[in-house]
Amino acid sequence: MTETNLTPALVSLLLLSLVATSSPAVGAAPGQHDGEAVSQTLQTDGTAPAATSPVALSAASEASFAEGTVRETVGDRATINITIGHGESGRLIAGTADKGYRAVIKFDDDDFDGEVSLRMNTYLAGNHTGSGERQAWSAEAGDDVERVNLTTEPLDEPIEPATYDLKVRTDGELQDIDLLVLSEPSVSSLAFGTAPGEQFGESRKEMNLTETDSVAMGDVLVATVHTQGVFGILDAQPGEDDTERFRSLVQSPNTSFSLELDKENWAREPPEVAIGRSFENDAFHVIPAPENDTVYVTMDPDALEFTDGRATVRADDRYEATFELDEDSQVISSDERVKATVQFTERSVTIEAGEEDQLRLPPTSNATVNGTTTVAPGTILNFRVRENEMFSQSIETTVQANRTFALPLNLSEVLPGANVSVSAYNYDAEARGYVRDPWTEPSEPTTPVSEPPLATTVEPTPTEADERTTNTTARPTTTENTPTTEETDASAGASTTETVTASPAAASNEPAGTTAQATTAEGPGFTGAVAGIALVGFALLVTRRREN
Repeated sequence: MTETNLTPALVSLLLLSLVATSSPAVGAAPGQHDGEAVSQTLQTDGTAPAATSPVALSAASEASFAEGTVRETVGDRATINITIGHGESGRLIAGTADKGYRAVIKFDDDDFDGEVSLRMNTYLAGNHTGSGERQAWSAEAGDDVERVNLTTEPLDEPIEPATYDLKVRTDGELQDIDLLVLSEPSVSSLAFGTAPGEQFGESRKEMNLTETDSVAMGDVLVATVHTQGVFGILDAQPGEDDTERFRSLVQSPNTSFSLELDKENWAREPPEVAIGRSFENDAFHVIPAPENDTVYVTMDPDALEFTDGRATVRADDRYEATFELDEDSQVISSDERVKATVQFTERSVTIEAGEEDQLRLPPTSNATVNGTTTVAPGTILNFRVRENEMFSQSIETTVQANRTFALPLNLSEVLPGANVSVSAYNYDAEARGYVRDPWTEPSEPTTPVSEPPLATTVEPTPTEADERTTNTTARPTTTENTPTTEETDASAGASTTETVTASPAAASNEPAGTTAQATTAEGPGFTGAVAGIALVGFALLVTRRREN
């Protein structure tokens, strides 16, 4: 009997092979095998090449889900991102038989970037429309969906809102597992907005959209619908672009969109916008934005067709729009409906003239004229500026989000006193005024110059007045009898002060009934100290008269 010698390396390899073949696949329940083993590579201690188990281990390219659990709404498009070896191929298994839906999608990384993005139209998944499961799956540019195999029976209606398994395999080996969570559709809100008329037909990024319930004649009318569960349905509609597919969508049993005059102003049924004829007249441009669950329905009001034969919308008309996701679409259990109203107004511009309806502009390079308007924010307004009835300059400005504007003027070379007029092209708006003198007519109140404090007027208290003789007027005395007058400069802002010197005898000749008067002095020299000395002298004089 021949004895076989097993080297340590061979023993290790056999043990690892036994472990690999007895281990359950990733995602299987303990003790179960689903036949999808995860590939593994076994390394030696570095002295020999890597070894691979011939039973359960392979050199399959690694692959994984890039973003974890995928969440989407039934009726929308789910994006499943997979990381894989550069230029490699793989298979995605979506769903399980017990959930009634299971599909196998073979994909290729054609652009060798190591990333594959697969898109699942959840409205078409399950082949309930009869178009084939292949129509439900696509890949982003640079990648390719080679083949799709639906392993369960075709569904009678769209796939149910539920949680579905996701698995990715390469070379027959299971690489990663995750989940696809599908929820029920809903319609959240409808709001109106506007944009400059020349932006009709542009992309959402190029359009200056402002939400409002008031739209000027000639501007773009935008109905913004926030909804989930329509983007897959929209993709499944016939048409060469999003606008044509939206037309098919709203004229199908799945959804509806209407625009009619407000019923409050009509005794009978008000006229509606003829949706089909309006589409034919290029009145609509539709921009789906599934990344934020929004559909922008932009309209050219001048191109809308009406059921009563009217030519176009009219100023002061008020309209009500309705968007509905119908239960006949089978993606929703009951109708979801949202409404909004909007009113059309005349195009107008108002220039703010200020007090007395006159512009008072500074002779500077940054003078500004402000105003308001009814036109859409983002609109460019053109103005003509005249100086003394002579053409001076043409200026344009952009309407801000709150429908105001600021017109910059360069008046640095215009002399104060010159007449100025500002008018808007194509609008009945004009304001007149003049260039003010910044020295004699400042725009802001000037800061007052500091003045010396005024002297305080000293009034006798009631007690002092009761003790005095009522027919005596107190005056200060000096040793000289000659009256002396001192004057201060009135131009300096101070009043003239006279100091009269009289003898006691002259003081006694004052007529009866004369009361003491306090003098208010202004200007330099009359301080608190002087006022105090005068008060003391006055008290001494009163005391002396009492003694006499």
